[in-house]
Formats: sequence, structure tokens, C-alpha cells
Amino acid sequence: MARDLKRDLTALEFEPTGAVVPAVIRDSPPLRVGELVIAIGHPGGLVGAAALGIIHAPGSEREGRTARWIQADVRLAPGFSGGPLADTAGRLVGVNTMMQGGLALAVPATAVEAWVRRALAPVSA
Repeated sequence: MARDLKRDLTALEFEPTGAVVPAVIRDSPPLRVGELVIAIGHPGGLVGAAALGIIHAPGSEREGRTARWIQADVRLAPGFSGGPLADTAGRLVGVNTMMQGGLALAVPATAVEAWVRRALAPVSA
């Protein structure tokens, strides 16, 4: 349906085969340095692997804009990309993207939600 090459995001459309429970997106309170987070992924075909870590930098917001990246001290193996980064209450805080300099980078969930709304909005003539 849509792609964002800068943030490595893709919006897909699918027909669910069963009940789908939407993720709860955390928009407040803001993430804090040292806060626990959990990354979920499927590295090496292992379904539902989890990695626990802490927020290193929640990302800096500039002039009311959403932070570009969340940095966390979480080890992401290949297969975690595109998976959720959640707080300890299970709320989605980001989408795991890659490792850089020993830290995991995740796109903030609020930024993903805003991008999907813009990307899938009807085009006005």
C-alpha cells in the first residue's frame, strides 16, 4: 500500500483469517532513559523470541515533531526488524529497525501511526 525508504517501513493490506487485536500505542508518558523495553522477533526462524533492554535515548523532539529514532540497549538479531518494541505494560513504543553502534534503533510508534494515516489518506482532487 505504501513505502517509506528512509525509515524502512511498508504498509500492507491483508485479509485476516481470525480475530485481530490491534496494538495499544503508547503516546504518553514519554519514554525515559533507563526504562525497560522488550523487543519481539523471529530470529533464525525462532518464533516469538524476546530481548529485554533499556532505553538509551528516547529521541529528541524538535519543534513539535516526533523523534526520528528510539535508541535502546537491546540486542536485535536478524529477524527482529519490523517487530514491536514494547514497554513493560505491553504497549507499542516502536518498530525495531536495525542495530547501530551497539544500540537498537526503532521508529517511534506514534511516527509510524502518523505515517500510515498520511500514506493511506484519500487523495483530494
